[in-house]
Amino acid sequence: MWTFLNPFNLIRYLVVLRVNAPQVRLPRWLAGELSWALGGAIARRLPSSQAQAWSKATLPWEAYNQADAQKRRMLPFPEAAWPVESVLLAYPGKLTYGEGESILFEIKLFKDAADHNFFLEVILPTLEEVGYAAAGTPWRSATSLWGHYDVSAVYVARGALWEPLVSQGRLDLGYRATPAQWAEGLSFESPEALYGVRRLQWITPYEMDKFPGHWGSLNPVLAYPRRRSPARAVPPDLRAILEALIWRAGQLLPGKFNTPEDAWKTLNPDEQFSLTDALDQAAHAKLWRSNLQPAPKGTPGRWVGSLDYQDIPLAVIPYLQLASIFHIGRYTHFGCGTFRLD
Repeated sequence: MWTFLNPFNLIRYLVVLRVNAPQVRLPRWLAGELSWALGGAIARRLPSSQAQAWSKATLPWEAYNQADAQKRRMLPFPEAAWPVESVLLAYPGKLTYGEGESILFEIKLFKDAADHNFFLEVILPTLEEVGYAAAGTPWRSATSLWGHYDVSAVYVARGALWEPLVSQGRLDLGYRATPAQWAEGLSFESPEALYGVRRLQWITPYEMDKFPGHWGSLNPVLAYPRRRSPARAVPPDLRAILEALIWRAGQLLPGKFNTPEDAWKTLNPDEQFSLTDALDQAAHAKLWRSNLQPAPKGTPGRWVGSLDYQDIPLAVIPYLQLASIFHIGRYTHFGCGTFRLD
């Protein structure tokens, strides 16, 4: 395993909700309402000294949700992330679910929030509470998800495997998740299994601004003003994606106010050489075909679709794999900025 991964604390939880109502209809972007509903409920559970930051994080949702559906689609998506470093990744599915059907999403907790006790004592009870929320609570309506589900199962990632934490509604009190197990067994240094991969398929919308400083100096793409819509998508080159990963790694290091340069310093000389080589090879990867489309209105991020390259260098693939786990660009809290390699 890369030694520079050691400082990155992360616990990944896969949550399975089972619908217990005749029909529920999901919002256009589930991660947004998950953030709002769970964040508000968490604020009410915490002591006042801790609740203030959570309550403040939900404020942008108040004006957004008071707008009617048509007007809401024209408003910018609220950048109202939780006060802890986290990602809510809703798995692709449909909008309408019937009784007994399952809805899946991931909760990724980074940095100080990658604490299994925090999940057990705060997040999991809140998930259960919102599942049976009484009529009249801010989130519940006749066909909303809130108040109409049970927490059926929860799994915790250990490398590429998912280990059960909650099974058939029963919690394994003896299970102890660590903030390092997410990387166990992941073959970042052995990308040969992905030889011949040429497609980068965005699973969620992405938006990558120009990153200030040295790491953004060669990344002029996708730096549009927020309220302008370019006539066509300008696809990011592979180097831009690796630069976005370096920027994201700086955000996820322990402590506050870390920079991409701080992330660079976590690499030993061999790892710095490998990353420099990967950046150089990524800059010369030729894009063969771009199939990017604007993200649907009312969702975060700017573009969805796929990018086909003549060849993705093997040296670049491990960093792309890491970027897909960490998420890159804007709106990462809402699951944006992740992809798969085909």
